[in-house]
Amino acid sequence: MQESIKELIEKEIVAIKNIPIDFSFELAVNRIKHKIHDFEQSGKVVLSGMGKAGQIALNISTTFSSTGTP
Repeated sequence: MQESIKELIEKEIVAIKNIPIDFSFELAVNRIKHKIHDFEQSGKVVLSGMGKAGQIALNISTTFSSTGTP
């Protein structure tokens, strides 16, 4: 049982390392930061989805809320 858990974690690590991060990703993150946090703007992040995408959106919104992003 523990071996299969370790294998699963290793597969997740590989998947995370293979997420493509390019200039457009950095640009999007910077734009979100600017609209929400810089210059005391009161922007909000809105996420939506149905099914699995909705669950992922809920998880992301929970993370944003815990960091003070509405």
